[in-house]
Amino acid sequence: MNDFPSDKLVVFEGPEDITGSRIQAVLPASPSYKDYPVRVKELIYALAEIEDRPVEDILVDVAKCICAIKRQ
Repeated sequence: MNDFPSDKLVVFEGPEDITGSRIQAVLPASPSYKDYPVRVKELIYALAEIEDRPVEDILVDVAKCICAIKRQ
C-alpha cells in the first residue's frame, strides 16, 4: 500500500504498465462508503483483465486471502 493524502482512500501499487508507470488501485478505505461495492467490483474486473484470468478465479483468490487473514 502507498501513503495517500486522504484517510478516506487506500492506494495499492502493482507492477509497471507498458509505459513504465506503476499500476495503482484506489479503493475507499471503509466498506461503509457508498461507492465501496462499485469500486471493489471495478478492481476485480480490472485484475481479471490485467491477469487475463476469469473473474471467478480472482474471486476465489480473494476469498482465500480473506480466510487466511481471519485464521490469524
